[in-house]
Amino acid sequence: MSEPFSRLRRSWERVNDALGVRPVALMVLVASGFLLIQLTGSAAGQFRVRAVGHAAEVAHAAPLRTTIAEVAVAAGDRIEPGQLLMRLSPEPVDRERAEVERGLEVVAAEARLASLQVQVDEETWLDPEVRSRRGRPSLGPAQRALHEARRAALEQRRDELESLRGALEVRAELAGIVLRVAPNGAGVDRGDELVSIVPARATEVVAYIASDTDPEAIAIGAPAWLEGAACSARGRVLRSGARVEEAPGQLRELSVLPVFGVPVFLTVPEGCSLGVGQVVTARFARQADAGSGARE
Repeated sequence: MSEPFSRLRRSWERVNDALGVRPVALMVLVASGFLLIQLTGSAAGQFRVRAVGHAAEVAHAAPLRTTIAEVAVAAGDRIEPGQLLMRLSPEPVDRERAEVERGLEVVAAEARLASLQVQVDEETWLDPEVRSRRGRPSLGPAQRALHEARRAALEQRRDELESLRGALEVRAELAGIVLRVAPNGAGVDRGDELVSIVPARATEVVAYIASDTDPEAIAIGAPAWLEGAACSARGRVLRSGARVEEAPGQLRELSVLPVFGVPVFLTVPEGCSLGVGQVVTARFARQADAGSGARE
């Protein structure tokens, strides 16, 4: 080993001893500092943070109490809009539909019988001259209105059941990846989760910023510019989190240390196609510069 290199190594070791740290720890400290600069790099009148595309999972819920008759996907599958996810048993719908049809038959029979009964009663108890009088009171119209209301209610329920039967084929609302799926043959109640999907494209962007950031810079509606290969356009702040949280691993870059910050949710600008988990840079205008920055 050359003498100049040996002197350099000894000097490095003396620096480490003076600081009370080991070389590995010092390298981690330097890397963390570099990451902090990358995550919160700033310039006059603005600051930048790393951000990531995000989309809330979409859950498909059971429309009624039934059982799962067929599962067409598995967790991890990529799906497209309209793709069949599962089929539910139509037995509860068909059973109620049969009851409604029987109810319609009963109402129709009762209406005919009531009409005949009113006619017989009037012929029996009313004087012929009174029966022939125009505009005389009669129970007939009231009886018909009652049965018509019952018939209309049953027909409305029949239409609802027909629509509900169509919902027994559960299809994807958007493209994405299946996160969870209920097992075949399982019983489900109305509102239970059947399939949960993570959308393929981000519906919002999340930046993690320091808790002492100027509130005006991240107020709802404040401008934020996204910069990256997938998107370079102006968005705005949707909302902010209430506490400091750990950022996703994509934002660590070279550091093995976790990154923490207050999550700030941004819109995905029109024309940007940002994937879930894709990293971009979010640039915010400081309060004093917000007016001039908005003109960029």
